[in-house]
Amino acid sequence: MVENQIESATPTRRPRRFRYLIDIIVLIAAVFGLEAAAEAIYAPKSMEAGFAFGLGIQMLEVLIACVLIWFRRERLADIGLKYPQSWLRTFLIGILIAAIVFAGIYFSEKAGGLCPDRRRFL
Repeated sequence: MVENQIESATPTRRPRRFRYLIDIIVLIAAVFGLEAAAEAIYAPKSMEAGFAFGLGIQMLEVLIACVLIWFRRERLADIGLKYPQSWLRTFLIGILIAAIVFAGIYFSEKAGGLCPDRRRFL
């Protein structure tokens, strides 16, 4: 019987699963930790301020995810992101989606979807 005597010249790399598990745990802790800390520090007084404050917290969470990718010395292409074929087309699609969302919000307010005091739905 002939044995397989071909060995790789480079040592095999251990699976990155453990590192990804650590990244997921860090991201979950960051999400819950930032949300809890933000609620303890500041309570928005209006719905608009709440949305803006929540957006700021979410941007911090995205920044943490980017830093974790950077620490692994990977590129965004390694997690499935790539440059668009056309930046103009990408921006036009984004503007179109934003216009549809804002039109939906505008018409739902005009149709009476929100109470006059804007604190709760009917």
